[in-house]
Amino acid sequence: MERTVVSLQSLRVLLNLELATLENCEGLEVGNIEVDPVPDRNGCNWRVTSYTGLMLREPCASLAAAVISALSWRYNVGRK
Repeated sequence: MERTVVSLQSLRVLLNLELATLENCEGLEVGNIEVDPVPDRNGCNWRVTSYTGLMLREPCASLAAAVISALSWRYNVGRK
């Protein structure tokens, strides 16, 4: 599947919208997103390196990881 290319700001919005749907994880948001010059072995060129608003504990850690993984297959960050 080919990924949709979005801006870093759009990716942050998409990630935070999905995270906001997680039960018992209210207030969790993406902090930093690093964009890599070379995609990883799965073709994704970004990764979340921090979160804000909530301590990332279970079950939120696993739920957030699943959301990030799913979106990493759908989106890449466009180059400037």
